[in-house]
Amino acid sequence: MLRLVEAGHEPNDAEAWARRELPAFAAVDDDAVTAFACYLAGLWTYWAVTDDDGGKRHRARLARTYAAWRLGDRAAIA
Repeated sequence: MLRLVEAGHEPNDAEAWARRELPAFAAVDDDAVTAFACYLAGLWTYWAVTDDDGGKRHRARLARTYAAWRLGDRAAIA
């Protein structure tokens, strides 16, 4: 998902593509996808703050954007 968002796709478009084109992703429960998105946001953010690398900071922002979208912007993590 992050690579699609990074390429300029909106999270909803990226996820719609994945659900349409990747049968394994289509079968995953929405709550599990949300949990994984939050995990990725935390993981990339941890890496970004523990290693001053611009690429990690960039991916952390992407992951937080995707997680916030999955959460319906209920969380102030972006």
